[in-house]
Amino acid sequence: MHSTVMHNKTPGALGQVEEVHAGIDWISCSLPTDARNREVWLAEAFDCLAILADEGHAVQNFGLMGYKGLKVGGSFVGRREDSVYCQLAGVAASDHFARIARSDLHISRLDLAVTVRYVTMPNTLGEAAYNAAVEADRSRLGAARRRKIWYMSGSDGGYTLYVGSPSSEERGRLYNKEVQNETPEYARCWRYEVVYRNDRAMAVFEALFTTKELFRPTMCSSLVGAWYQTRGIVCDWLSTPHHSIRPIQKGLPTDAEKKIKWLKTQVKPSILWLIEHNYREEMLDAIGIPE
Repeated sequence: MHSTVMHNKTPGALGQVEEVHAGIDWISCSLPTDARNREVWLAEAFDCLAILADEGHAVQNFGLMGYKGLKVGGSFVGRREDSVYCQLAGVAASDHFARIARSDLHISRLDLAVTVRYVTMPNTLGEAAYNAAVEADRSRLGAARRRKIWYMSGSDGGYTLYVGSPSSEERGRLYNKEVQNETPEYARCWRYEVVYRNDRAMAVFEALFTTKELFRPTMCSSLVGAWYQTRGIVCDWLSTPHHSIRPIQKGLPTDAEKKIKWLKTQVKPSILWLIEHNYREEMLDAIGIPE
């Protein structure tokens, strides 16, 4: 992927920003049984799962919160007596947002994410963000209102900072994406995420729903950046001049995903053809599987 290096020398910045990707990283939504065109919407949601299955993700029957349906990778679509439900995780949430978004959806959770690649990896970014968040919390809020701020670090250089409690309607997670993912496309990257729930999720959804698709990554970037900066954490990419915000990138498939996709698209049709034309025994013998 070609990119333009975008330099950043703002106060408090830990590195020069090279590339920024932003978008929706999770959406949980539902429609009541009496919603208009509910079945049409449900079919669209299942089509999203079909695309994920074609990409090599495993498909399984699954139950979640009383809903019965299908799970493909981390995404799920199902129904129960009172409503229908769709959960899209990771890149799928950004890729398929336009297909499932409608004004009468109830949004129970919505995650936004910004992945920032640096020219040189700022290994101390996590520690600096923690110190800044703690200082801002102490100086701006009384003791009774202070946020839960904590981190995990590892000997491999991994670092994850959490801002807010797991039960709160807004929670941030900032982590070393290079160590967490260990694939070339995330080299020198840090990831900023915000989880919104209930009323806050609805408010953010409404802002994104009324934003044109082309500008949605920039909107996500602005929302995440504003969230962290109001909590004292510098977001380098916001002060980088003339930068462009790209959509969240799709990670390279794992070896297992590649092999599963190959089995589904290449091997399965051949096996079915052989069985249909009475070559079942020869086929089993060829691949070494007993009757």
